[in-house]
Amino acid sequence: MTKNLYSASVVAMAAVGLAVAIPASLSCPASAAGLPARSTTAASGVQLPNVASVDQRLLIPAYFYPVQGSPWATLAAQGPKSSAGYVIADISGTGPGTSVNTDYTAAITAAEGAGWTVVGYVDTDYGARTAARVETEIGNWSSLYGVHDIFLDRADNTSAHVGYAAALTSYVRGLHAGAQTFLNMGAPPDAGYLSSTVCDGIVVFESPQSVFQSTPPVDYSGHGVSIGHIITGATGAAMPSQLAASKGLGADLIYITDEPDSLYSGLPTYFAAENAATAATAAAPTFTSAATATLTVGKPGTATITASGAMTIVASGTLPAGVTFVDNGNATATLAGTPAQGSAGSYPLTLTARNDSGSVTQAYTLTVTLTASQPPAFTSQPTATFAVGNAGSFTVRTSGSPVAGLALTGTLPVGITFADNGDGTATLTGTPASGTAGSYPLTVAATNPAGRVTQGLTLVVQQAPVITSAATMTVRARRWSTLTIRTSGYPTPTVTLAGSLPAGLTFQDNGNGTGTLAGTASSRARGVYTLTATASNSVGSVRQDITLTVR
Repeated sequence: MTKNLYSASVVAMAAVGLAVAIPASLSCPASAAGLPARSTTAASGVQLPNVASVDQRLLIPAYFYPVQGSPWATLAAQGPKSSAGYVIADISGTGPGTSVNTDYTAAITAAEGAGWTVVGYVDTDYGARTAARVETEIGNWSSLYGVHDIFLDRADNTSAHVGYAAALTSYVRGLHAGAQTFLNMGAPPDAGYLSSTVCDGIVVFESPQSVFQSTPPVDYSGHGVSIGHIITGATGAAMPSQLAASKGLGADLIYITDEPDSLYSGLPTYFAAENAATAATAAAPTFTSAATATLTVGKPGTATITASGAMTIVASGTLPAGVTFVDNGNATATLAGTPAQGSAGSYPLTLTARNDSGSVTQAYTLTVTLTASQPPAFTSQPTATFAVGNAGSFTVRTSGSPVAGLALTGTLPVGITFADNGDGTATLTGTPASGTAGSYPLTVAATNPAGRVTQGLTLVVQQAPVITSAATMTVRARRWSTLTIRTSGYPTPTVTLAGSLPAGLTFQDNGNGTGTLAGTASSRARGVYTLTATASNSVGSVRQDITLTVR
């Protein structure tokens, strides 16, 4: 949408004391800014029937700043009268900006509370903006404002950018399950865009009512994507017939305003009547997805349920253990999860889709099947670590179908036990007793009907270091002397000695938990020396002051 409205937003923002930088690209209409021309050729070969029962929903360009008393307040007071309604928000002129605007946070929250779905505006410049740049703004809508549905403005309508649009739609859906992407072309799309893998909706007409009357758009309904018309310069008297005309051409997204072309500085003067009129066009929802789905025991899976025009979808009946049902709030619902062992079978459900015009039910069958047997395999690490005197646990994990039974051979340290949990896992747990520090080689066997496999498991019991040698030592001058600092702990501690040594003596860590002070002290070295011994391992370290006397 060419947004000459930006100056109106600036006036509103200035009124509340906000400094505004006006992007040059928004200071004039697109046609005057040297933007690439869009094709106006209809998609080849598209000959589709009208959809008389289409549920029309408002798609409102809310390009006005949410000052007190602004049209945002009207939206918060008047929710959509149809099955749904969309409000397009633009904060920076090209999207959400890079920091939170609390005025918009409040406006978005209020609009959503009234039942509107807020859609984030992002400019594509007919594909000239890189996908990475557009994706950054899409992500900012989600992270800054919790807005997941996206309106891609100035979308190219030629075949050159079908892949570009599809990639952005995939990105939107990847950020948030069920999120929708709308393309604004304002012109006939290439047939490649008319696919739910490329987008969820396309605005194919954005012009004054006089253009609609002289050159009405083609009916593009029936391809699984929503079709939108935005008509400007229409009087209140003409609004009902214009709504019907767009409906007759399959437009389920609609916005009619008495403002001039592409201004969008406020709501139409007849907004309440237009909102109410869309409710009159609504039809009861219709299930469009299959009535059956299949999941497999022990494997994650999903099944998507769709119902056109639905405000809510609910399920009644018993679900298999491990599977949940979620209404996504966008005319879809999801069955998802990992069916538990023993849940194989058939689960009859009743689905009900509702909107303001009525409800419809569907008999639905969810089938949970067993997989072919698969031999077990270990998925956990082959080393478990405990510490003397500290409670701990380690889980042995396996894959395979059906789940494997687990058994242990080898000697466990006192205080540690092994238990098969009966679900393909087993647990080593307990508190190693004093004196059990060391390494324990074990073997775990996993067995199911498809086979047996073993894994070597090393259980390491660690112990913090302790210095066990005396804190006082004596040597005689002019005689060869050897003194040993001894420690305990696991892993074997390293030993260091700090302080000034008597002349003639040296210290060495022996690498086995001991250190040696050795040599011949000179006669001038007689005296008392204070040294500090430190023993360290992966569990911790300990120090001991040592008094060394040279006589």
